[in-house]
Amino acid sequence: MEEIEILIIGDVDLEMVERAVKKMENLLKIKARIDFCKENPDYAYNKGRGQYISGEIIKRINSERDSQKVLGIVDLDLCTPVLTYVFGEAQLDGKAGVVSLYRLREGSYGEPEIVFERFYKELLHELGHLFGLTHCSLKNCVMNFSANVKQIDLKGEQFCEACLDKLKSKLRERK
Repeated sequence: MEEIEILIIGDVDLEMVERAVKKMENLLKIKARIDFCKENPDYAYNKGRGQYISGEIIKRINSERDSQKVLGIVDLDLCTPVLTYVFGEAQLDGKAGVVSLYRLREGSYGEPEIVFERFYKELLHELGHLFGLTHCSLKNCVMNFSANVKQIDLKGEQFCEACLDKLKSKLRERK
């Protein structure tokens, strides 16, 4: 059975992560192991933007972790050199990715369930990228691109049939 490392980086809501990971394990029939990195990723901080460069966090995960697939979880404002902000980023068919809770609270009116649903969708989305899935054109598929939280809210928390077939095929290849 495939095992994924979920790496909590810095101060993150552990209960939310554990709940999402359990749900993901049940959906995908894969095992996840939660590990911790207490230090904040100051190496990725861009003073000019006041944000953290997601690619720098991914590089560090790549170089310091031994697992085949690692998804970092942060509660920091992430960006890329070309995007104002991102909810997450992952190497396509690669080893490492990162998801942030930071902007998922936007417009949630303090409702933890809304934040959880958004986080779960983004967790699945970035894991999909790690297993080689690209963005899907179907609006309800979790692999559909989301530029803002409203788009996350509108998409489903499942993979469409085509994306799920591709993912299952990738998982079978790894056994």
